[in-house]
Amino acid sequence: GAAAISEVIKMEMPAFMGGEAETMEMRTLIGADQGSMYIEEMMTVTWVDGKVFVVVEEEDDKYAVTEAKSFYDGLEALVGDEGGIPGIWTVALRDKNDMDTWVSAFSMGMPDAKISKVTSTTNDQNQNVDVISIATMMARIEITINGNKIENVSMIFENPGMDPMVISADSEVTFLKEGPQVSFDVGNREKFDSVDELMGMGEMRGDMDEPEEPDMAGKTAPDFTLTQLDG
Repeated sequence: GAAAISEVIKMEMPAFMGGEAETMEMRTLIGADQGSMYIEEMMTVTWVDGKVFVVVEEEDDKYAVTEAKSFYDGLEALVGDEGGIPGIWTVALRDKNDMDTWVSAFSMGMPDAKISKVTSTTNDQNQNVDVISIATMMARIEITINGNKIENVSMIFENPGMDPMVISADSEVTFLKEGPQVSFDVGNREKFDSVDELMGMGEMRGDMDEPEEPDMAGKTAPDFTLTQLDG
């Protein structure tokens, strides 16, 4: 078996809502006990010394960290439901021996994901490939496998009367004989326990405890129930 896996994913997002088509690159390097993941304009993840560190783009003075037996466990603990991370499937396939986790990683956490069929076909280079289809409530996912490597993962969103919207991720996998050498320099960064907290999404909860306006203390909170929803 290979000591490490390197994967470069180029993801193409179509133009929708009048915007422009975008491409995004992800690079993953994963060995037996360390690894790294770079998601363009999103985050950099480092797994080393039994810990996973996440630095979010544009929040470079902060980091989130957790103890992690595996790269996948650390990502899940820090980022929450594996839903939001494109390209996490390589980490899931390497670290987890569990079909539900794999399906969830490929479908990025979409509800009701199930493998619906496996077909054989040829790719653009006329090579024989297998295509695994996953059905979810929101999209169909097609995973193209060439030999023992994932070649492409496509998410197809179909709406009646409209052209399907396809998000396509081309994957280039290389098996390496040597494990990666990665390191993480905390530097002067501020430490957080999760990415939500780092991004300030945890602040909402903190604010509930300490009213900033002293004169609000002791008064009952206004009733925000939306009565309109009943009718």
